[in-house]
Amino acid sequence: MAHLDRTQKTLALKLLYWGPEGAGKTTNLVQLHRSFPKRRRGRLVKLDTEREQAHFFEYFPASLGRIGEHAVRVDYLTAPAQPTLTATRRALLHEADAVVFVADSALSRQQHNLDALSELRADIASVPRNTPVVFQWNRRDARRCVAVEQLERILNPESSASQAAIASAGVGVWQTQLLALDPLVKRLRARLPKLLSALRDDEQERSFPLDDGGPRPQHARPPARPRPHTVLTPGGRHMLGHPEPEADDRDGG
Repeated sequence: MAHLDRTQKTLALKLLYWGPEGAGKTTNLVQLHRSFPKRRRGRLVKLDTEREQAHFFEYFPASLGRIGEHAVRVDYLTAPAQPTLTATRRALLHEADAVVFVADSALSRQQHNLDALSELRADIASVPRNTPVVFQWNRRDARRCVAVEQLERILNPESSASQAAIASAGVGVWQTQLLALDPLVKRLRARLPKLLSALRDDEQERSFPLDDGGPRPQHARPPARPRPHTVLTPGGRHMLGHPEPEADDRDGG
């Protein structure tokens, strides 16, 4: 949820990167961190989970500018993909203002995409507000690559905003986060005057949803496995003009 601090004159948003292990969530954050000028970004940190010291999720804050006299900050976070960290993912999701689902374009990783998206759909239904999801079709340079059209049809039947990417090369990374953040900032700008007027005199901070209070979107649940008539074939491997790598290594995160 967005957070307003009247004393510090700050507005904070949270953008959560979700997806299967190896799809490129960490790589997105590393590339984004490099893209921000040093004066506008905080340190990129890895946070320990309580019980499993070997696993982390990543986080860094960055300044987006100002709305009136309030500085706008976004916290970029990754959701850990390990099966044992379900509770951590849910806690992060409940605080997020928007989600980027990072899908792996490699043909061999499609069941992992389906599993991660099924969990996201189930968990997001428990969030008491509309949480927009943007899709990133990452690893377009994978050796055996599923065509974007097929990824859209199978994983994104609602036609949510999406972006093809090669995060390891920085391609499509900035555009993806803009797809998620631009609508949030517009809503924040529209709601801020009303929110400020609603604050009590002794109320210095408040967290609030950015949805419009309308009906929640009905997400189509992706099939647990591709249906018999759906054929996942390699295609679009040079879509962004990058050469095919020698090995089909996955990005970190």
